[in-house]
Amino acid sequence: MRYDVVIVGGSFAGLAVATQLRGRVLLLDRKPIGEGQTSACAAPVMTLERMGAQEAILEVHDDLVIHTHRGVAIWHTGVPFATFDYRTFCEVVLQGLDIDVKIAPAYGMDGGAVVTGAGVFAAPLIVDATGWRATLASSLRQGYVQRRLMGFGLETELPVTFPKGLHFYFDREIIPHGYAWAFPAGSHTRFGIGSYLAETKLQGPLERFLARFGLQPGPCHGGFLASGLRDPVLGHVFVVGDAAGQCLPLTGEGIRMAIRAGRFLGGQLQMVLDGRLSLEDAQERYRSFVHAQRLYYAALAGFQVGLLHVAPWSLGLASQFMTWRIPLRTFFRCYMRIFSHPNVSRGERTGQGRLARTDVV
Repeated sequence: MRYDVVIVGGSFAGLAVATQLRGRVLLLDRKPIGEGQTSACAAPVMTLERMGAQEAILEVHDDLVIHTHRGVAIWHTGVPFATFDYRTFCEVVLQGLDIDVKIAPAYGMDGGAVVTGAGVFAAPLIVDATGWRATLASSLRQGYVQRRLMGFGLETELPVTFPKGLHFYFDREIIPHGYAWAFPAGSHTRFGIGSYLAETKLQGPLERFLARFGLQPGPCHGGFLASGLRDPVLGHVFVVGDAAGQCLPLTGEGIRMAIRAGRFLGGQLQMVLDGRLSLEDAQERYRSFVHAQRLYYAALAGFQVGLLHVAPWSLGLASQFMTWRIPLRTFFRCYMRIFSHPNVSRGERTGQGRLARTDVV
């Protein structure tokens, strides 16, 4: 069967693209949809609502809690966040889609078709949502993935409760070039370590972090944080989510970016299928949409570099300064605009109205 669109990658970005499409759509993934979690799975509640996945929510948090040598700073952002169950999210979204799904590894592109372990699948529109490895894009352009632009995270989920809020720990005794986190998720808490320098040997730092609470790590998951924007269009392949480096520097947030970019891209592709937009115009629109975020990414990357070099006491002062309403709301107003577009409401950008926010690994 020839498809209108082939989407490779069945996580946040791939599912978001699929929600905007009608017609003959094939979703390919190397694992059953909902398996292979690599993220801390916290996101704006409104983002989850837009995907129709409210029932995946485990716990809602109104504050960010920043831990430094200077003490604890509580950021009342006005942007509520939610921890959620990854499998439930994927299953609920998938249930609402009228598409074909095949479980098979993708190996790359051969002309205008995707080569997989289940055969070769062709379509006039192809989406690479394969995560940081960017399987299709990497087969089209050597050096497309550059690990020097990425971070790395490792997380374990333990059956303990924790005070409400998304907790971030900036302590160089735990990890000198990153941060730790504790995200309460109902009856469990997700503890993790993130390295800005893509250090992959994080078991030791994770154990040191958990020792503060008298805990030991359980089964771990994680992966690279692809936060260097890459070319989002290669030929007739559209690249989205971590595959396109759309994870944010500094915070490591990727779910909101993947879903927003995916929904925008899906809308453009549907207009091509409807004959309302040419392929060339869709390519230009999507490329322009992604390139418009570069200033935000550069600013966050600058903050990230600064964070690696500032003295611990100055970081503590900065976290306390951000508890003031004006600087905090100003920062988050800009932060929540990243990858926003006309189909994203003002409420989702600013946190007004109903709920909203983050992921890390």
